Amino acid sequence: MRLPAGQAASRAIGIRLTGRIAFMLVTLVLFFLSASAIYVACEYFVNGVEWLGCRLNLGATAIGSVLAAFGTALPECAVTLMAVAFGNTPEQKSLGVGAAMGGPLVLATLAYAVVGLALLLNRNDWDALPDKRRLTMPGSAETRLFSLPCSR
Repeated sequence: MRLPAGQAASRAIGIRLTGRIAFMLVTLVLFFLSASAIYVACEYFVNGVEWLGCRLNLGATAIGSVLAAFGTALPECAVTLMAVAFGNTPEQKSLGVGAAMGGPLVLATLAYAVVGLALLLNRNDWDALPDKRRLTMPGSAETRLFSLPCSR
């Protein structure tokens, strides 16, 4: 006789629990173990991206905006690709298409809202800038930030 996952786990550790409670405990333990593994992986990822940026002689802003952005978007792209390319049912394929179109739409909407809110909250400071045109011209502060060397 095959036992549900919660009952099998509770018998393995010698505790007699009902099925729902055991299943919830196993789920919580797996959740916290997964969160810990993600945290450790993120620490290694950030250190690896910083090391790669220093080896490529990139500035700190370029490391954060290009390399880290690529690394954080890669898992979402892989899940979307797997759903579209290897989905067996039309629902699985449409889930991948929805993720591909919906993710950037939500991120762009949130980014526009955050930028708009920041501009509204800081509109008095904006008028105090000496030269507003300089923020939008090529060769401005954004370009110089990308060329700063690594601090090591």
